[in-house]
Amino acid sequence: MDKIYHILQNNFGFSQFKPGQLEIIQEILAKRDVLGILPTAGGKSLCYQLPAIISSGVTIVISPLIALMKDQVDSFEELGHTTATYISSGLSVNQVKVRLEKLKRGEFKLLYVSPERMLMPGFKEVLSRIKISLFAVDEAHCVSQWGHDFRPEYLKLKDIFAQYPKTPILTITATATPQVQQDIMTHLGLRRARQVIISFDRPNLEFSVISTRVSEKSEHLLKILKAEPGNFIVYVARQKDAEEIANFLKTNQISALPYHAGLGNETRWKTQEAFMSGVTRVVVATIAFGLGIDKPDIRGIIHYHTPASLEAYYQEAGRSGRDGKKAKCILLFNRKDLEIHRYFIYQSYPGSREIYWIYRQLCDGLSPQQIIAEGKNVHETKMNVVLRLLEEANCIQLGDKLKITKGLRWLNINLTNEERRKMMELDRLKNMVEYAENKICRRAYILTYLGEQNLQPSCNNCDVCLGLTTDVQSIHQEKIEAIIYECVKEYEGKMGRQGFAQLLNGSQSNTMETLNLKTSAFYGKLRDFTQKEIIAFIDNFISKGSLEVITKDYPLLFLSKEKTVDKPVPRKVGLEILRLVHNWNGKLPSSSIANILRGVETSDAIIKYGQDIFGAHFGMLKEYDYHQLKEFIDLMLAKGYLQKEKNQLSLSKAGFGVLGINPEE
Repeated sequence: MDKIYHILQNNFGFSQFKPGQLEIIQEILAKRDVLGILPTAGGKSLCYQLPAIISSGVTIVISPLIALMKDQVDSFEELGHTTATYISSGLSVNQVKVRLEKLKRGEFKLLYVSPERMLMPGFKEVLSRIKISLFAVDEAHCVSQWGHDFRPEYLKLKDIFAQYPKTPILTITATATPQVQQDIMTHLGLRRARQVIISFDRPNLEFSVISTRVSEKSEHLLKILKAEPGNFIVYVARQKDAEEIANFLKTNQISALPYHAGLGNETRWKTQEAFMSGVTRVVVATIAFGLGIDKPDIRGIIHYHTPASLEAYYQEAGRSGRDGKKAKCILLFNRKDLEIHRYFIYQSYPGSREIYWIYRQLCDGLSPQQIIAEGKNVHETKMNVVLRLLEEANCIQLGDKLKITKGLRWLNINLTNEERRKMMELDRLKNMVEYAENKICRRAYILTYLGEQNLQPSCNNCDVCLGLTTDVQSIHQEKIEAIIYECVKEYEGKMGRQGFAQLLNGSQSNTMETLNLKTSAFYGKLRDFTQKEIIAFIDNFISKGSLEVITKDYPLLFLSKEKTVDKPVPRKVGLEILRLVHNWNGKLPSSSIANILRGVETSDAIIKYGQDIFGAHFGMLKEYDYHQLKEFIDLMLAKGYLQKEKNQLSLSKAGFGVLGINPEE
């Protein structure tokens, strides 16, 4: 035990283990198989790196991504170790040869390889000539066809491990449902494995969802990044989105760079270095960025597009707040995002007709690349799936050159399993939507999905538990509510909620014709919103008491009866309104006055410079919301302290009297 802590301190610079690490290490050193489930930032790599230093022989780490292998080796070398390396398809033949020779001479303690490399006959021969102290399968959830990152090659590792019955196997991951955990143990052949499963919970992460229109996402993103300090990763679905959004942020004075697989290696490396060093504040990235990025002070993860599964979302969100300090995990949600994922799902699971057509082209001598080039809706993803299925059915052999081993008439592929996997992916997408749209604790929903039990009903660190959610959230919400309020004021008692929604949406319904409302100034004023969204805004007004529904022959919408001239205006509020109107006499509409006094910088040209122009007035009444201040202003108009001309407010004689000012002077 003393030796373990000595290495922890001297080789890794830590005085204490994180939960689960010591248990896993002790099991490995006792030559027992282990299934380790540690949360993101739980220190998974140390679980096999420390035993590698203690043990004689080589630890073989099977990792799914080249970038992840390189990052792990670089991090190990930064600690002063030179006994780790990786072998990947990105290396030259000579580089691979040199590294394998050093491996045989015992110069390495850690070797990172892909599952595909493990299956190569030449590499299997190399393994047979070295002493292996441990097989460590990183991102082990990839072995489960019901997991979110299924890699078929992982399924074949079990046969290799069986040839080394005395070598322990460590399987480790950060996200795995109970079903995936069972698959890991079964498909990788773990023998009486010890399970070390640490809670997935990360209490310092604050989860929230902003349901937004697609056209307003970039404005929400900008607003968040201007309000929240520190480094952020913004995840997007496509490469072009990474480029466009990074450019948008730079145009708005936010330091940002794009990152995606379509960029060159050098460009990606420079972006990563700029982010890690703090030169760049924000990286806008596809899922190509993140694995192996060990930056402890990332203050937030923003998902611009909805991920395909909760497992993927939680894994990516977990890259923030690794220093244990508070961090934001924000999802900008719109159902249109799901179209992208459905497209990729259906591309990944071709039907029998597509498989037959592709196989017929292969039998006619076309290469996979030529078939893709024909543009018959066969993309690289779909082609790779078909080639895998054909190989599993012994119809082809893949190698340096594709070889047909069965005639076309022998093609008989059972797609039942593929259909089940497709439905599973679609179900995961539904879970992601439920997470975004349900009004229950976000953290509890995720942790329950991942198999945790006996959870608290409230975490007090998500938008639901903090009471920050609304049915419709818009960057222009106050402007929208002002339009709705004025519209109801103009036509109160003539329609119900649905009628006002139709008017503002610009509906072609008979109601608009009957009431002659198509010429109204409010007709189509909110045509960018659906009637359902407008009704949600109206209902929000009703819940606040600003509007009410009174049933006569049928339910009609009115301004709240509480809005009477006799209602008092707090003295502090009234005086501040009068002073501001006096200083800007005849130049400000009531909506601008409300926002100035609240201290809100909006896109309104009148107040966008905030405190620089309005001085002490700006934010003087920030304890009140927009509707309260607008109501006070309307009451002061009704009481005769203010007067309006062409929507511009000025003081009346009574208003000057309250301030003790002679209007003639």
